[in-house]
This record gives sequence, structure tokens and C-alpha cells, in this order.
Amino acid sequence: MSIAKLKIIAGVAVAVIIIGAAYVGVRWWRSAAPSSQPEVYTPVLKKTQAAVLAGESESCDAMDGEAGDICRYEVAVSQRSSELCARVTDGGRRQDCLDLVAQTQAIAAGDAQACAPIVNQEFHRDCLRNIWQGAADLSVCAGFVADEAQLCRDVVLGNIARDEGRSERCRDITDAAERESCARAIAQQPKDTDGDGLSDSAELAIGANPFNPDTDGDGFSDGDEVKNGYNPKGEGKLLSNK
Repeated sequence: MSIAKLKIIAGVAVAVIIIGAAYVGVRWWRSAAPSSQPEVYTPVLKKTQAAVLAGESESCDAMDGEAGDICRYEVAVSQRSSELCARVTDGGRRQDCLDLVAQTQAIAAGDAQACAPIVNQEFHRDCLRNIWQGAADLSVCAGFVADEAQLCRDVVLGNIARDEGRSERCRDITDAAERESCARAIAQQPKDTDGDGLSDSAELAIGANPFNPDTDGDGFSDGDEVKNGYNPKGEGKLLSNK
């Protein structure tokens, strides 16, 4: 092989490495805390960061090929702008951009039906899962069918199990990954032996009985009394109102 061909191959390899590093670097940088952002080593990454911070994609046009397209994608996603997504030339990347924007808007609105246009199945499920987190009533699943209905049921059942701190409720969840996530979350929760809404350690700290959900026997659970500022061990307020 001639020296000229070797130089061309080496040049292409270097270009590919730079573009790949820029893409991975930008994705990492966007998720990092400001205090832990890495030092910029490539002009491509530096220009992309500047474009994202400025919230404008015009400067990306000065970057060649895929690097410029990745830059436009990063700006569009950071601005949550479907109009800017339209400037991304790669079809797959443009669709991911549109999906992420739609996902953000649906979650902000708390509208599970707004997740419907999302093409990427992972983004679609994440959109629904985020909206249903915290829901404790299966009625929110009305109107959904097939996989969406099952996901809704699994998420809501997981929410209920975590709220009650009962790992056995996780067994009703159909999806194995959701079931394992439910059980793991409950295992990591502080122990509440008497199920009154206060952890054993919290009850011991205030002198309540962690084995009796109503320490003073007044008909109100220790958790409810503490939540409303009352003393679970007897009459009066838990804390003085000064």
C-alpha cells in the first residue's frame, strides 16, 4: 500500500475518533454537574458546548459533517424545540430529537396521552412511566390497551406497594424488571414495623412505640399525629408553636 493511501486512511481514522469523542463527550457533559464538567480538549466539543449554552444552532453550521449535525441535535434537545430539531439532517437523530422534545412536554403537562406520538419505544415507555409515577389508583390506566395498559398497571401497583411498604404486593406486577425494581425499592426503605407511616428509627427518636401504630391509644395513628404536629405519646402538640 502506498504512503499516500496510508496517509488518507490515517486522516479518516483521526476524523472518526474526533467526531466520536465529541458526541460521547457532549452527552456526558450535559448530564454532569457544573462543578464536575471536564476540561475541553477538542475544538469540536468546545464549539458544541458554546452553542448549547447560547441556545442557538447557527454556529453549528460552521462545523463539518456529522459533528455539525450532532451539535444541532444537542442545541435542539437542550432548548426542547421541535423547530430546532427540524434542522438536524440525520433522519434517525432528528426523530430522536423530536421524541425527546415531545416526552418533555408530555411529562410537564402530566398528560400520558401526549406520549402517543413518540416513535422510540424506550422514550415512549419512559414518558408514560414518568407521568404515572406517584399514581396510586388504577383508574389512570383507563383508555390504554395492550402494552401501555400493562405498563400502567405495573407502575401503579408498584407505587401502591412502595407506599404501603409491602414487598409481597410487588408479586402482582407482570413485568419482571418492574417487579424487581419494586422489591428493591421497598427493601431499601426504612423499616416501619407497625405500619403507621413512621419508620422505626423515627419513632424511637421521639419516644413512640415502633410496635404499636397508636402509641397513646387515642384513635389516631402515630404517623397521622406527627404529620399534623401532635404528640403521638399523649396530649398536646409534638412541637411548641413559637
